[in-house]
Amino acid sequence: METLESELTCPICLELFEDPLLLPCAHSLCFNCAHRILVSHCATNESVESITAFQCPTCRHVITLSQRGLDGLKRNVTLQNIIDRFQKASVSGPNSPSETRRERAFDANTMTSAEKVLCQFCDQDPAQDAVKTCVTCEVSYCDECLKATHPNKKPFTGHRLIEPIPDSHIRGLMCLEHEDEKQNLESNLTSLIKRNTELETLLAKLIQTCQHVEVNASRQEAKLMEECDLLIEIIQQRRQIIGTKIKEGKVMRLRKLAQQIANCKQCIERSASLISQAEHSLKENDHARFLQTAKNITER
Repeated sequence: METLESELTCPICLELFEDPLLLPCAHSLCFNCAHRILVSHCATNESVESITAFQCPTCRHVITLSQRGLDGLKRNVTLQNIIDRFQKASVSGPNSPSETRRERAFDANTMTSAEKVLCQFCDQDPAQDAVKTCVTCEVSYCDECLKATHPNKKPFTGHRLIEPIPDSHIRGLMCLEHEDEKQNLESNLTSLIKRNTELETLLAKLIQTCQHVEVNASRQEAKLMEECDLLIEIIQQRRQIIGTKIKEGKVMRLRKLAQQIANCKQCIERSASLISQAEHSLKENDHARFLQTAKNITER
């Protein structure tokens, strides 16, 4: 039970958690203890509401608060329910250490007169000292009232009688039907702690996987940008080379065409001259001169 109780103990006040808060790092902390941490961070004339973060006392993880402050953190309802059951279980069972301590603490032979428990059934004034407390009835009885109210027959034989204790402590005791509740609670809590550990491990792996995905995606994006830049550079270089070749080809082609055009024009001019001479020769009346001119035109 000591191991179990240590799992339910606040790391700040070293008491059982009271109104525990579930921190983002999966650890828990009493609401009042968390408030005291915030107060300790406050400077002079500074309000608690101005504190926006604090460290988890267990793992030193930085807890960032919303505008709601501590009220913005989730309550660990499951843990609170376990603590409530543990507190009830810790005072149950006829052989439990807590009950043994309780019975010793209120032993009628060791209590002073001011500490004695009075009978709650007496009509006398003042009431007689109680000799037994019935956990089932939740009432303390003197010897006379006990005999009158609890005869040795059913159903009273099943009532649980202990040494007298104050009324404020009676309601914390459990009936005999739940003597195994502590063991069940401890078993359930052990399973819960194991499951919680497994979930924390799984959560850590998931977070690590997310980080790997982020890193890999960043690397792939960087590689893609690098390859795209390289392709763009290659395309630009290729475009420049091809463009230069096209321009050079155009210049050479136009130069050749210009030469051909010039040659063609010269031929046309010569042909026009010959045509003119031929037409003039055809009008020549001198036969010898005509033959000479015709020969020259033919040779040209």
